[in-house]
Amino acid sequence: MAGILSRIRARISGDSRPEDATYRPEIDCIVDTASVTCRETTPSGQVLPAYRESLTLIQAFWNNAAACQDKEALLSLLADYVREYPQENLRQMMVNFERKTRDIPADYREPLLTAVHEEIFGTHHRLMTEAAHEGKRPWRTNTLRAGFMDYCRMVHQAATIKAEEKDPSILSLHYAIACYAMYVEDGPGHPDETPFPGGLSVERDGWVYYCPVRDHADDVPFALCPFCPAVQTAGVHLIRDPQERDRIQKQGYIDNYFTNFKG
Repeated sequence: MAGILSRIRARISGDSRPEDATYRPEIDCIVDTASVTCRETTPSGQVLPAYRESLTLIQAFWNNAAACQDKEALLSLLADYVREYPQENLRQMMVNFERKTRDIPADYREPLLTAVHEEIFGTHHRLMTEAAHEGKRPWRTNTLRAGFMDYCRMVHQAATIKAEEKDPSILSLHYAIACYAMYVEDGPGHPDETPFPGGLSVERDGWVYYCPVRDHADDVPFALCPFCPAVQTAGVHLIRDPQERDRIQKQGYIDNYFTNFKG
């Protein structure tokens, strides 16, 4: 799996030589939530005056988020924060991603956009629905996963860098929605069935999520990947044919039964 990211980059850039170190940055844009790699200007190190107030509010929110002790508190805080954003901001997030990926081949871009739509609108809907629900929560535990405070610090830093170029408000909204998916639901940052070139995708098996580029979590700054609970795709999940995969899994269950329970 060590070369999968280079193969993905090669496909997107039209380069038939996956080992070539020169490639266009579209694959980075897919996981580059903060658009740091794909930004249009050179970092200045100075927050633009027009965005200082917005940045101050964002930093205050993520400082409050970092103080949450459990999922219930985080859910309430995220819902109140996200509720302040108009629906138009969600549509703008989608438009931004469509623009970032405009040069990706259509046979890959179309299913990718479907997954990103779910990542934005589907997760937003689940967040607001769960916040309004007063019954039993679907979570296995109310405890926040390790690394949550690091996530809040990362968003704090990403928003600061974004404010050197543009208003970081929509970026913060994106991170807030992803925060619900990863730290309240304990799901992946990019949803189940998010495709990657070559036929692999994010997959769920019971309570475990598999991602084909999870081992490359640190390749892109400010990506969701280092904080995602998904594990690297391996074993039977590398088989693209679903029927063959199902056959091998069932045989594995049978072998396990007779080996561990029937001596």
